[in-house]
Amino acid sequence: QHTNKVIAEQESKNLSATILNQQSRWGLSDTDVIGPTPAFPSRVRGSYRWQIILRGPNPRSLLDKVYFAVNNAGRGKMPRGWFIDIDPVSFN
Repeated sequence: QHTNKVIAEQESKNLSATILNQQSRWGLSDTDVIGPTPAFPSRVRGSYRWQIILRGPNPRSLLDKVYFAVNNAGRGKMPRGWFIDIDPVSFN
């Protein structure tokens, strides 16, 4: 999420590209990558929200690869405003 609509969308696309790259690199085709799409509601308390859904038998394996790739790219940690919810109860 981000207070700037354009930045929120672009960052979600960047993360999605990283996810797809790592999925291909590690042969994790059993996990579906859905999105990025605007979350519902798309704006909460002045921040625009986007979501990427990973669906499969072990999406955590793909998330671990993505986290490792992001850290090795010099970003250090997950960007501010990003949240990961494993096995969410709902999508809002």
